[in-house]
Amino acid sequence: MRGTCTLALALLGCGYALVRPDNGGPVPALSLGQVRDLTVEGDLGQRLVAGVGHRLAGRARPRIANEPGVPVLQGALTSSPERTVAYDIYGAAFELALVGRLELVPDGAPAGPPLWSSGDVTARTLYARGPNATATEGNRRVALLALVDELSDRLAEHFLESPELPK
Repeated sequence: MRGTCTLALALLGCGYALVRPDNGGPVPALSLGQVRDLTVEGDLGQRLVAGVGHRLAGRARPRIANEPGVPVLQGALTSSPERTVAYDIYGAAFELALVGRLELVPDGAPAGPPLWSSGDVTARTLYARGPNATATEGNRRVALLALVDELSDRLAEHFLESPELPK
């Protein structure tokens, strides 16, 4: 206990501050909008929204509120063409890449520049060919879902690390 207190005091004296998980975020409240899924899958945008929402849930700032006047977090999800990255005697390995972008826009405002944008955030992963087409597609789908989850975590973290937006 004594060592922990000493470490905490040393960190506070060095310009660091202890941050609780409910602090941070560029706005006090937001609502979750739609992520347009521009991939051939068609259902990954919903999973991305759910992942970002899960990451933000339970926080004091920003809180998720479906109220008029709060900014809306929305975005788009695209994919890069898959490519074969390796061959061996057992088969092949393929690379998947997803590109996500989130934007915070004013609720009810005419189209204009967003209040905040993540820019394009890319996540990549590999999957292996299976013994048949069904197994290969299963491997691909599992890798794709894990990739969307990783991308939603990265986008939420990027949003939470953003400076506070002007009111």
